Amino acid sequence: MRRVIAWLFFLMICTSVDAQRIEKPFVIEYKSGYLALTDSLQVKLLTMPKKYHPLKDYEIIVTGDIAFVNFFESTRDRNAKKLGTNFRHDNVYSDFIQQKEYHQIQRHELNNQRLLVERNFTALQFDMYQDSIKILGYTCYKAMPAKNNYLNAVVWYTPQIPYPVSKHGFTGLPGAILASETFSHGIRYVSIAYSIRPESRIPTKPTKGYPISGKEYVEMMNKVIPENVRAAFTNQ
Repeated sequence: MRRVIAWLFFLMICTSVDAQRIEKPFVIEYKSGYLALTDSLQVKLLTMPKKYHPLKDYEIIVTGDIAFVNFFESTRDRNAKKLGTNFRHDNVYSDFIQQKEYHQIQRHELNNQRLLVERNFTALQFDMYQDSIKILGYTCYKAMPAKNNYLNAVVWYTPQIPYPVSKHGFTGLPGAILASETFSHGIRYVSIAYSIRPESRIPTKPTKGYPISGKEYVEMMNKVIPENVRAAFTNQ
């Protein structure tokens, strides 16, 4: 595992991205919403039906040795200059040097307790395909979680941006995920990158939230979520 991550980090430093000549640090901005099952992956086609809970937009800031996933809860969040100083559910700080990520999580099953979960990098298992699409001029390839893919999740990653990042943090894929889809009960939930540009903000490591390890978090959730439900979410 360490060899894989070391190789990925070396690739990050040495690979020249020629699709848009990204400067570090840079930010990838994503729109989230719904698409018809037959629609192509285009931001302009995204809809937000009132009868469904709206999905959050987010951004991923990459500096070279860290990546930070920032979900928007308000316009103020979107324009925040100091990243990582506040608690935001689902925000993730990934440290490629230390091979660790820090995930802010607030769970209603735990009386809305705010947690800061520290985990070692774990490369997720994917089935990878040759299917490809273009997003923002980058060639993206299809991958699907290899285990318990109960939501029929699909991601589209590009090796032209050699950072293994997604809205959930480190993936182990050989490139950044520029689009993700899940299909449930005939509904297609989608997040798509709509902008990649240079970034001046440098995220700081989060400190807010009760600090626990990844192992402690799993044990905590095992006590409050029934086994049959927990099994469905394993390795997601």
